[in-house]
This record gives sequence, structure tokens and C-alpha cells, in this order.
Amino acid sequence: MMRYWLPSALRSQGTHEWLRGRPAAAAKAWRRGATVAEDMGARYELGLICLEMGRRTGDRAALARAETVLAEIEAAPDLADSRRRLSEVTGR
Repeated sequence: MMRYWLPSALRSQGTHEWLRGRPAAAAKAWRRGATVAEDMGARYELGLICLEMGRRTGDRAALARAETVLAEIEAAPDLADSRRRLSEVTGR
């Protein structure tokens, strides 16, 4: 597999593990994907990983990070989704 696709593959693996009822394995895949995305400078993928993690787990920190990253790169549709989900979790 080309390294370029690794963050996306790890995001998908995390989602798969989450849906299988394995939250620890999901978190591990998402964390690894976020690390690889950061190392590669793949900001959009980093934002998507944080958004997926926050969406599935309700993790405010992950949603806030997704919002920050997606705002920095002006990814409007995904930014709107992250803001909506963050407001659902925080009540703001």
C-alpha cells in the first residue's frame, strides 16, 4: 500500500473496529492514523480522522481538533459537520 493512503486506511479500520464493538482497537487505529496524517502534513485527512473519532465516541477534544483543522484548511462541508456535532456534545 502506498503510504499516502495509510491515514485513510487507518480511519476506515478504526470505524470497522468501532462497528464490531471493539472501541480500544478503533481508538488505536484512529490515533495511529492521526499520527501518520500529521507526520505527512495531510491536514484534511487528519481533520476527517478526528471528526470520525469524535462522531463515533462523542469525544469533545477530537471534535474540537477536527473543527480547528478543518477551519484552517477551509473544508466547509466537513467543518460544518464538525461544528454541528461539537455543539451536540457540548450543548453550545
